[in-house]
Amino acid sequence: ILYLENGESILTSKTLKHWIDKCNSNLLLRSHKSFVINKNFIKSFNSSAGEVILIDNLKAQCSDQGRKLIMNLK
Repeated sequence: ILYLENGESILTSKTLKHWIDKCNSNLLLRSHKSFVINKNFIKSFNSSAGEVILIDNLKAQCSDQGRKLIMNLK
């Protein structure tokens, strides 16, 4: 499911890699095998819980590699 800024969601059968390649944006970050987030929407990062808090208070999980990517943003 893709969650859009305007509140809509899109159910897709395409992989996240497909959408990352199609968008071709350096704003997208693969935080976990199941999550891709827009860097501009990161509100905070909870390293102990391994999750990113987005500006609309949604939470996205982070893998170890995703944590490293997010820590390098700041």
